[in-house]
Amino acid sequence: EEPGLEVIYFYLGDEIKGYVSPATFGEPCAVHKKWLKMKDSKDADDRQFVKDSFRIYKKFFGFGVRFKDEDGNDVDGKPKLLLLTPGLYDELLAYWLDEKEAGDFTDPINGYDVKYERTGTTKMNTEYHVRTCKPTKAPKAFRKEVYNLEELVRAIIPTYEESKDVINRFLAIDTTKEKDDRNGDRKKKKKKTGAKRNSKE
Repeated sequence: EEPGLEVIYFYLGDEIKGYVSPATFGEPCAVHKKWLKMKDSKDADDRQFVKDSFRIYKKFFGFGVRFKDEDGNDVDGKPKLLLLTPGLYDELLAYWLDEKEAGDFTDPINGYDVKYERTGTTKMNTEYHVRTCKPTKAPKAFRKEVYNLEELVRAIIPTYEESKDVINRFLAIDTTKEKDDRNGDRKKKKKKTGAKRNSKE
């Protein structure tokens, strides 16, 4: 099997953040259902809402047992699902298909290491790359284990009831934001009106 699994991934703002949709596996998902309904709506406001508020991406999950945590510390022997961009996964897939040239990085004893690297600090200059490294043996605890990536991803996706809670929270947050924006516009208009009156006096 390929070393990664494609998923339907939403980013639902800073409060909810990333969300992996059950629609990835053809299962009911209230978030995905609402997105489709509003995207194809005859109401221009609905379509604009989708453009402004929903962020849907094609992402891939990989799997790793060695990585650096958020503080830059090495973590060894604790399996972790890794969320990969399409570009990063394409690079990984190219190495995986090129077994004769570079070897098999999935081999637990003789396989070479693969590192995912990130450069840049902002959305505009951040780039991700795959770098091959010298072979090292996999931690003993994982040498004989066979992990099913689909099972691992299924374990983190929400139920349909949970997806309904997510979309309700998301819509409530966005409605509040729109209300705040409208109130902010009113305040700006009042300030401008007041400024004109003061200039005449």
